Order: sequence, then structure tokens, then C-alpha cells
Amino acid sequence: MRYLPENNLNYAVLIETTSGSGSGFYLNFNNTDIYLVSAYHVLFDPQTNKLRSNSVILTSYDQANRLKDFVLEVDLNTAKIVSDSKRDTVMVLLADAVPNTDTTDAKWKSWVKQRKSDGKEIIVTVD
Repeated sequence: MRYLPENNLNYAVLIETTSGSGSGFYLNFNNTDIYLVSAYHVLFDPQTNKLRSNSVILTSYDQANRLKDFVLEVDLNTAKIVSDSKRDTVMVLLADAVPNTDTTDAKWKSWVKQRKSDGKEIIVTVD
């Protein structure tokens, strides 16, 4: 399990691909799943409907700076992705959410790897 600050679930996420960057946010859906939500054109080429990159780097910051930066790498080739090109939206499943009293723990999916988290111990489990 990995601690995910509650306020990271409603702050911007920098999304970096091999062809550029964009933004998104984390969504804790019904306290069961954690998704990355972004615009379709950030992850997919709208002309070809193909992924822009095999993987993305996600960087977010904790409001209280307990974690100076929190970085994940996501393998898009194996990730569960739900998209709608006409509405320019995409959701990538990142983790199973495990709600606790004051925090949400995340059981990361196998396509998600922790790259960096300054200032806090990292404990990660994957499916």
C-alpha cells in the first residue's frame, strides 16, 4: 500500500509524454478506484487515434509540501484506459483505493511504477 494524500486527489498533475506535455488530475471514484483524468489529445493523437507515447510520467505536488513532488510512471500499453475522442476525455486506471480514516492508500496497478517521492517513505504493492 502507498499513502496518497487526499489533496493530491484534487490538484493538477503534470503529464509528460515523449512528444510533449499536458495536465490532468487524480480522481478517487467511489472510494474504490483512483484514475488519472485528462484530455484525450494529451495521450492520443486525434488524427490517428494512437497513443502518443508508450508511457507517461505523472508529477503532482502535495499542498502542504509533505511530499515535494510525487512522480509515477505509467505503461500505457498495458494500462486500462477509457477514452472518448469526441468529448476529448481520457481516464487511466492507476490504483485500487483503500480508504482509511484520514488518508487514502493506493494499491498500484502493475502498469504503475513509483519513480520519486521526496520526504516520505515509499511502500508500493502491485497486482
